[in-house]
Amino acid sequence: MIEGAPFLVEYQRRGGTLAIDRINDDLQGTTEQYRRGWLVNQSFNECLYLSSGDFCVLSFCYEPTTINVPENNPIFLLYRPQVKGSELTPIWLGDWKFDWKMIKPFYLNGSTYLLSYSPALVLGDATAAIDKVASDGKGTTEVWRTEDWSNDWEFIEPFYMNGNTYVMYFATSTGIVFDQVNANGQGTTELYRSSQLYNAMILKIFYNGGKTYVLMYYSSSRWEIYQIRDDLQGLTFVVQGKWGMPTTLLRSPWYAIEPFYKGNDVYFFASDAVPLSGASGCTVGIGQFDPGGKTINSLWNGEWSGDWTDVKPFYAPPKPYPPIIPG
Repeated sequence: MIEGAPFLVEYQRRGGTLAIDRINDDLQGTTEQYRRGWLVNQSFNECLYLSSGDFCVLSFCYEPTTINVPENNPIFLLYRPQVKGSELTPIWLGDWKFDWKMIKPFYLNGSTYLLSYSPALVLGDATAAIDKVASDGKGTTEVWRTEDWSNDWEFIEPFYMNGNTYVMYFATSTGIVFDQVNANGQGTTELYRSSQLYNAMILKIFYNGGKTYVLMYYSSSRWEIYQIRDDLQGLTFVVQGKWGMPTTLLRSPWYAIEPFYKGNDVYFFASDAVPLSGASGCTVGIGQFDPGGKTINSLWNGEWSGDWTDVKPFYAPPKPYPPIIPG
């Protein structure tokens, strides 16, 4: 069970703005808690919980054609939502290259790690690395690196089952792969590779009733939910349906979907904001997964000003550590 209240970190790429919203208790929208100016054209932000008990936002700029090693990339920003008047405060400025397309936090044996992925620009293999995050968030230490990974991964999602840490990789041309993270972050070991291909535009892992599921979302607004088998040797189809924006009869698709939790219940926050579109606003929505009726029920839709293209959920206070697996 997740004890903390759900919040959202939101980023406006074109305007260079970071904001924190709390999801309202009745799930009818959000209430802004904090806003600050930030760097423009950051590619993505990730939420991570430190072993010290604090919460951070990782902000990164992906520019694979940049030759020079940049300064201040990534940046860790500390936020203490349980402290009145807390602000997003930079606590570490990294000096990584710009060519990490994805950086995914994960948790292993009480420590926080980052799995980073850098595909080759044209031909060749990708580079992957695992770094251990300092307990206070002020730096990382690389513990593993390889330069012969698949070059076509579109989604990378860490997840947790049976007391272990795993990673799901997905590409439309390859399918789904499950790896287990080795002890102390020393690489990963492949456990399963699917023979079935999926044309999903969004893949997200979520937990319900002690089981682990994958939400696949398609450009037609159709969604499918699969359960990850307990032995991790594949997916079992559960249910499918449609959920899109309520603006047209065809129900235009969401561009981004993030699962979040209140207690043992599963919800999804969705947005139609498209990066670099220049739109002056975006449609957002909240849906609830109904395990009994096996459907996603739309609870709320709203309009936000600004193109908030990166929205990630987190919980405050962050306990149990990490607060990611409800019972």
